[in-house]
Amino acid sequence: MGIWQFYLDHKDFVNGVLALLAAILAVWAAYKQFGGTKKSEDDQHRRTMETVETLVRIARERDGKDADRLGQENSSLRSENDQLRKQYQDVVEALEAQKNAPGLDLALSRLSEGDTSGAETIFEQVLAEKKQEGEASFKEAAAAARHLGALVYLSDTHKALGYYRKAVELDADDADGWNQLGKLLWRLGEMDPARQAFEKVLALGNRSADKQVIAMATGNLGIIYGTQGDLAKAEAHCLKALALGQELGGKECMAGQYGNLGLIYRKQGDFAKAKEFHKKALALFQDLGRKEGIASQYGNLGLIYRRQGDLAKAEEHHQKALALSQELCRKEGMAAQYGNLGLIYLKQVDLAKAEEHFQKALKLNQELGGKQGMATQYGNLGVLEATRGDKDKACAYYRQALDLFTQVGVKLEIERVKRNLARLGCPERAEWRDLMNAQGQALVEDWDAPENQAWDHV
Repeated sequence: MGIWQFYLDHKDFVNGVLALLAAILAVWAAYKQFGGTKKSEDDQHRRTMETVETLVRIARERDGKDADRLGQENSSLRSENDQLRKQYQDVVEALEAQKNAPGLDLALSRLSEGDTSGAETIFEQVLAEKKQEGEASFKEAAAAARHLGALVYLSDTHKALGYYRKAVELDADDADGWNQLGKLLWRLGEMDPARQAFEKVLALGNRSADKQVIAMATGNLGIIYGTQGDLAKAEAHCLKALALGQELGGKECMAGQYGNLGLIYRKQGDFAKAKEFHKKALALFQDLGRKEGIASQYGNLGLIYRRQGDLAKAEEHHQKALALSQELCRKEGMAAQYGNLGLIYLKQVDLAKAEEHFQKALKLNQELGGKQGMATQYGNLGVLEATRGDKDKACAYYRQALDLFTQVGVKLEIERVKRNLARLGCPERAEWRDLMNAQGQALVEDWDAPENQAWDHV
């Protein structure tokens, strides 16, 4: 019996078998297609996140590149800063989306190794092309500028500032761009432009009724007022931001504002209330696992213990803060804690150790370009030289501190340095005559030393 005859005699059976085979093949093909796509997507996401982690690590290494020279071990180079990680993920995904960009594969390969040059070139091209296309493409051009700013945010403050300026020029309605611009300006001590940037963020938040943006802007404005010594305004803004954070259930916002309010209450001399708020902030940051915030609050609690005369407890807290900052390679945090430890050694009249720590803090602040941090250390070095009895060196340091504090507009610190200049009898200027005190003595207890506090931006 031939095959054809067999088929005719068993047609229904054969057709059923063939239909079943066809179904199995279809299912197998679908599995291969969609399972393969899923696997491909998973692989792509894994590669993206590996690149993101590399960028975060490299950025923190650059931010704390002096850690090894300072003789410290960095046990972990992975940042706890979720915002930074998100920015880099946006950058990498935006780069991957530039399918037709010349050199894309090479740029992605280099970026995975921490080399941002190829990515910067592509985003520069996107920025130029979108600007040429006209107003309809300005938002895309602004996004490219923000990606460029994110790439260099930790490694080059001035370059990042230029990109974020360009971003808000192209898209004036982007709150994140204005917020990053404000934080960079604050870092550089440009308080009035920083305030204007945060006020723009607030206006955008009010326009869209976005409470999260409103809370972010309000808290950051509170930091500006606190930095400049307007403590009533600072408290009002931070309390409003805290209330919004509580309403939204945002633990990170709440932690930041508890910490900022703690600084304000300490400046007002209410150490008990300040300690209470710093401990609330510390507990929330610990719950969130945010090492940067934990370090800030250890440092701020250390300031209170020093003011209360408990130098052992103060040193313990500053050492904890320093260790965390070194672990994260946070140059700002390291600088603050070196300065604060220097104040403890100054109080103990261990002048060599105090000077070593002040100089480390000054060097890190100089690399950051932070005027307020530099001014603080010049002031501390002035106190140290006054304690040694070297009037000329002390006067020189105080004048450097006064110049920088004046540029930033930090009223409380300006008055502090003027008092020290007057006490020391430095060459007089008319506006200091009423502050002269011929009985001032070069004893540590009698001299005002600027402190290194840690505000928490959102």
